[in-house]
Amino acid sequence: MSPDGRRFAAWLYQGDASVNAHRSGLFIGDVSGGSLTFVGDGGPGRPRVMFTGHVVSDIAGPDIRWSPDGRWIAYTRHGDDGTQLWRSCVDGSLQEQITRNAGDVRAFAWSADGRALLFQASPSRAQMAAE
Repeated sequence: MSPDGRRFAAWLYQGDASVNAHRSGLFIGDVSGGSLTFVGDGGPGRPRVMFTGHVVSDIAGPDIRWSPDGRWIAYTRHGDDGTQLWRSCVDGSLQEQITRNAGDVRAFAWSADGRALLFQASPSRAQMAAE
């Protein structure tokens, strides 16, 4: 939910039989109704991994956080370069990758003034594979 409680962010995941694959998107909606606004490619889904390390049959979507002023959403997006931090303007005008880490982004938060994103990343994927 947006800081003012009037909008929501949603990740939609859908099968596409024409290419035998799945696709996803991030959308912003108004709680009073109306159409959704597409704000960016949500990346591929992946199996949900529990804190115990067990993989369950659920599909994990991104973690999504609203900026304090309600103009942006920041979210994790999984792709070929692992899990990185992205942001989108809620009017759909801009989607951009924020991090390009060797390790996956695990947690993040907006600063109180909304001018920065703070994040925590795992060790690099190469280091984890070596261990």
